[in-house]
Amino acid sequence: MGIGGVPELLVSDSIVAPMIWCWGGRPRVLIPAGALRERAMDWVGLFAHELAHWRRRDHVARLLSELLVILFPWQ
Repeated sequence: MGIGGVPELLVSDSIVAPMIWCWGGRPRVLIPAGALRERAMDWVGLFAHELAHWRRRDHVARLLSELLVILFPWQ
């Protein structure tokens, strides 16, 4: 996918859906602990989806949109 580096995989009991943490040196894919027991999990699709967020820089676009909402709340 051309993401430049190896993403870190983290497992957590406190999340309910897979997500990616984009801030920091490299992407971190967080998955719920219950997903490890799921037999029908499409792991390739899950990682491709989450890493596509990193590749498209969705975290930067989201941050900019939130800053605009702060600057222009009446719009």
